[in-house]
Amino acid sequence: MKPRKKDWIKATRRNGHAIPKLWIRSSGTFYAQMAVLDESTGKNVTKKICLNTRDIKVAQEKLAGLVSKRSEGELKLRDDGPVFEDFLPHFLEIRKQERGIKTFQNEKCFLGQFLEFTGTKRLGEITVRDILNYRTKILKGKVTPHTANLNVTAIRNLFKQAIAEGLIDENPALKVLMLDHVPKRKSLLTDDQIALLAKTAREVLPMAGQQVSDWILVMAYCGGRMSEVLSLEWSDIDFDERKLTFRRETVKFKSKSRSVDFNLKLEAQLKDMLARRDQQSEWLFPSTRAAGMRVGEYGHDLAKVTKKAGLSKVTSHFFRHYFITTCAKAAVAMKLVIDWVGHKDYQMVNEVYTHLPKEFGQSEAKKLTFHTEPQKPKVNKYVGKFFT
Repeated sequence: MKPRKKDWIKATRRNGHAIPKLWIRSSGTFYAQMAVLDESTGKNVTKKICLNTRDIKVAQEKLAGLVSKRSEGELKLRDDGPVFEDFLPHFLEIRKQERGIKTFQNEKCFLGQFLEFTGTKRLGEITVRDILNYRTKILKGKVTPHTANLNVTAIRNLFKQAIAEGLIDENPALKVLMLDHVPKRKSLLTDDQIALLAKTAREVLPMAGQQVSDWILVMAYCGGRMSEVLSLEWSDIDFDERKLTFRRETVKFKSKSRSVDFNLKLEAQLKDMLARRDQQSEWLFPSTRAAGMRVGEYGHDLAKVTKKAGLSKVTSHFFRHYFITTCAKAAVAMKLVIDWVGHKDYQMVNEVYTHLPKEFGQSEAKKLTFHTEPQKPKVNKYVGKFFT
């Protein structure tokens, strides 16, 4: 879908005079209009080149650079990039190294569905309309708005990589607005329910009861993700510095390792586990089964324990919610909480994870004291009148 004429505005200087070769699209992005050599025909073709900026000074500098390249014969017409189907395996190989298993599998699934929709189009041929039509199609298939947004995000990431590699100029997915989505709030586990789950695990699981009980309590007291906690080794626990460390290769985005300072409950739980440690294993949660315990088996055991305890559905992520909300109740600095749980911004933690009950807000409000009571009027003993 080509831009309409009214989508373009000629860039001008402060005196109102037009700047040669410089245009502004309705989005505010600057473009250079230049004659570019098409190697396939050997002729010059007039083309608008995205400068990826909304700053006129930056745009003029980039334009000057393009003019210089053209005079030296280095500016050539770029094609529409590789076919989506050919670029996808390359992109997925990169993402596999950068993202956790679950995130990678989701992106692979989303982009595979988009591939079926786009067919053999090149990256530069995929338009905003194509992405909108794809989103409409999956929404008709009873996909939630949240999942539809995740699909668009995956497409954005692929185009972002293609731009970084110099294959295309624009990311059409950036122009697709995200759908409004109100996340369903999970019910918050209480202290008593955490203790009940740990106790029930020891009672109903004959082989792995103690280990699942330990795992529940460590999850609740450190706020780690399921895969991160299950990857902990005893060398990651520093009792002298009073902290545990999730190694870089085990964290979700594999960007860097992170540490969680001991709170009293976490320290006591780890010391109790140390006293019962299997000296033949370096893992905090070694396999109790001959074939090895996979991550999925903990989820299966948790479901069994939850049902036996008489609670509604509980997943491993509930313990992460419990930890962050407990930190919020204790007025722990949010920057510190973000560092502990491995999130990049305050908004995600604040909107998704904190489930403070109304009673907590009312009890906190009672702690507020204000010293703005009006002064009592004074009496002038000479004239018998009030003044303030």
